[in-house]
Amino acid sequence: MQSHSSTQRFNTCPYAYKLSKLDGLVRTAYQLESNDREWAIAGHRGLHAYYTGADPVAAFSAAYPSDLDPNEKVWTREGGIRTLEAYAERYDLARDQWDILEAELDNRVEGEDEAGEGHVIIDLVTRHRSSGSVYFWDHKFKHKLNQFTGRQYELDSQLSRYASYVQAKYGECAGAIVNIICPGYRQRAYKGEPAGWHFRFEQNVYNRSRDQIEVWRREQAGWEAAIEQCKQSGHFPRHYGWQCGRCEFYDVCYAEREGGDSSSVRDAMYGGVQEGQDMLIEVDD
Repeated sequence: MQSHSSTQRFNTCPYAYKLSKLDGLVRTAYQLESNDREWAIAGHRGLHAYYTGADPVAAFSAAYPSDLDPNEKVWTREGGIRTLEAYAERYDLARDQWDILEAELDNRVEGEDEAGEGHVIIDLVTRHRSSGSVYFWDHKFKHKLNQFTGRQYELDSQLSRYASYVQAKYGECAGAIVNIICPGYRQRAYKGEPAGWHFRFEQNVYNRSRDQIEVWRREQAGWEAAIEQCKQSGHFPRHYGWQCGRCEFYDVCYAEREGGDSSSVRDAMYGGVQEGQDMLIEVDD
């Protein structure tokens, strides 16, 4: 089965799927604007340390040793450390309610990239002590919260995939706990809010019944068939749209659309597959 990131990439643009998943192109040098992605990866390292009894600040600092763009105040080392401290202060009291079964659960099988449910990396799997129920946790770093932040995960296929995997491994899955983490910094007081650091957290629980998981499986089978059809035909349609401006392959498509040869662009800006390419980190605008 295709991984969630592979299916999502194909859903967004079949041609981008081909470039990343089949041709193995990756941007060898990211622009400064992507420092939020690297920051979020380091943030997940810090959360893993927090839940396993290690030092979250040390883990974050090791993964993010210097500010990629010091002008982006939130996505700096200071911002990461303050965010982890604020998270610990918010959730420390509830920590003794859970037994941690796995942290950074990774089901990748050596030599078999898309085994079982596909490649899954689950932040945390816990058992609630009083009820004995098993939940998995996912952490999302966001630029801001809005009325759609919680709703967007109600039908999310990634949570369905994870729920299916946890059910198969532990015999049950009571639900998914999604922690939204939204750090911010104000240069000056605004509408009665003081200047300086501020943090917003939102925690929601989402459930997946066995029937809902079967619906997801049927839909996933449809995507698998579409991907296979593109592989057989060799035609991967380009989905030109507003997301192109955020795509790491913009330069390749732009060169082709202008009638040029994109091979020189590929050689100059892209290399082979890098370790950790499939890790999905959400940092929304």
